[in-house]
Amino acid sequence: MLFIKTETTTKGVLFVTYIISVIIVFALVSNMPFRENQQLITALVIFVPIGLVIAMYMLIKRVKANN
Repeated sequence: MLFIKTETTTKGVLFVTYIISVIIVFALVSNMPFRENQQLITALVIFVPIGLVIAMYMLIKRVKANN
């Protein structure tokens, strides 16, 4: 994120989105037994935060294009 050419506020929003999504995912998978759900937990921890950050970036980009 440091090398993306966007405004500082956009980077801040994306960073906060990532942190919140990681906290939510870890809260949801913390009660799951790891050995039985190893692939699911790994996929959720990797893809949910990345997906939410990309979706938020696209939303911010769309809102800025409409202004």
